[in-house]
Amino acid sequence: MIYPEAKILLFAKAPISGTVKTRLIPDIGEYAATELHKELVLNALNTITEGALSPVELWCAPNTQHPFFTECQHRFSASLHCQQGVGLGARMHHALNQNRGTPTLLIGSDIPTIDASYLKQGIEALLCGESWVIGPAEDGGYVLIGCRNSDERLFSGVTWGRNRVLAQTIKKAEQCGVTPRLLEPLWDLDNVADLARWQEIKRATLHPGCRHSV
Repeated sequence: MIYPEAKILLFAKAPISGTVKTRLIPDIGEYAATELHKELVLNALNTITEGALSPVELWCAPNTQHPFFTECQHRFSASLHCQQGVGLGARMHHALNQNRGTPTLLIGSDIPTIDASYLKQGIEALLCGESWVIGPAEDGGYVLIGCRNSDERLFSGVTWGRNRVLAQTIKKAEQCGVTPRLLEPLWDLDNVADLARWQEIKRATLHPGCRHSV
């Protein structure tokens, strides 16, 4: 591995119909939404492991018992962990805090275009002494957050799922005397427009000669 001293944590829900990619269910149905969720989790794990970057931990919700997580564990040599805490912020802090002292990145499972180069930037920022690194999302949230020593103040009082998540997190960091290193913005897949964007990227990858000008 390139950075065996670091960790990459992937947050993922169990692919239970009706509980994942719920914003897309009215448009594509529960089954397709569940299959899309599985595709995105596998895509993220492929990105991490093909880049041979760092040990990967799959943080599961509501627990680690779903057969899909067992498949991921065996296929990608990912250790399984159960998300713990009330609310997303508490769960994220808990996961990062379990790796205290280790350069650790945490990402979600719905960032289809994240790649090894992007993750390397995050890890190297921490290895070079940055306290926190954040990958902004185009919708005002973030797709990646990383640190050596987590501080629960950055995760408390944040309005998750809204377009002020990044701004609120940066403000809380500044109140703690920290200026996070910001990476380039990426987009996450939440709605029908995002899905169409992802499908177009996949078509262009499979059939390069059919790529359209934008």
